[in-house]
Amino acid sequence: MSRTATSLIDSGLRKSQVPSFEIQGYSEQCKSILNLRDHLLIGISPFNSRFSPTYVESLINWGHSEFKSVDILLPDEDHSGLLLNDGVHTPEKIARKVRKELRRHRRTISEVINSLGQRAQHTRLMEFSDFFELQEYKVLRAEVDDAYVKSEPFRTACAAMSQQAILGRQSGCNATAKPPSEVAKHIAFATRYILAELPFYLDTPKMMGTSTSVFAYHRIWPIGESLWAKKFPLNVGKSQAHGILSTGA
Repeated sequence: MSRTATSLIDSGLRKSQVPSFEIQGYSEQCKSILNLRDHLLIGISPFNSRFSPTYVESLINWGHSEFKSVDILLPDEDHSGLLLNDGVHTPEKIARKVRKELRRHRRTISEVINSLGQRAQHTRLMEFSDFFELQEYKVLRAEVDDAYVKSEPFRTACAAMSQQAILGRQSGCNATAKPPSEVAKHIAFATRYILAELPFYLDTPKMMGTSTSVFAYHRIWPIGESLWAKKFPLNVGKSQAHGILSTGA
């Protein structure tokens, strides 16, 4: 029995309960790149209960059974905090929650990587901020920022996605409804998270030095759909794919 299977069973999860995954591409380009099974980039969202240690462990091991290399992307502390900037949490509480949550994810992911043996050399844990000084990231981020300034449909889509996240978190906290001006301020903060992440949707291979890449997440990103429909002045790289993960358990 593998070390991974043993750790899952030791944690109280029967082998039959270990999630199995499927992945589907957005577009014909996505499907073609997905068939190559070259590089998988797994996006991890802090404060999302889906990303339990068991789920993350299973997902990374599944990725290695399907792809030549697997990397994991976390937001850095500054951008993770934007997700909690909803008027419910104080700055001090946000900072504590972010540090605690990211420590948890880093620990889980590091333990899984250490359990991979030789496959560990094909796995990296990275955060947004690891790329901020990289020229390729800077070029892509400049394109994103330019689109945000010049394209009203893009700004509207970013605001809608941010508002959904903010209102969902406020609802989960049973928070009192906020005035529109205050909601707008929190939406602006959350949008910075989207803008920082978008370069990884546009051209991961350019930044990570892979021939192709599939950015994997468990649901369709609304902005991603519009990118492929060419509704925004942004272009997805020819070596980039997006994949939607689903699990049967």
